[in-house]
Amino acid sequence: LLNLRQQHFFKLPAGAVQPIKVNGKAMSQEQLAESGSFIFLYGAVVLAASAALMAADMKSMDAFFSAASAMGNVGLSTVQVGALPALGKWLLVFVMYVGRIEILPGLVLVKFIKDGFA
Repeated sequence: LLNLRQQHFFKLPAGAVQPIKVNGKAMSQEQLAESGSFIFLYGAVVLAASAALMAADMKSMDAFFSAASAMGNVGLSTVQVGALPALGKWLLVFVMYVGRIEILPGLVLVKFIKDGFA
């Protein structure tokens, strides 16, 4: 009987629109877009850093773990960071910095460095 009630409760009409709620409060489309953008950029930075570390002869799982750990400012590693080439160390420092100040200000910083003071 409980299973029938649950199935009936979750059946919605084909055109039904249900808002996404957090703590009982509906999120706007703008908030959802901002959250989705942040999650996408976070993942993109971790994957790009992982790819760069793999290019520096690091195993794929070690590269992903190190990049994710650096981005989250956790400090864990499955490899000896001291044994990495200088470029790999600087990459991890940059990823740690971007993870610390958040992604969007980090991207603005990169654009500022790239374009100069103009």
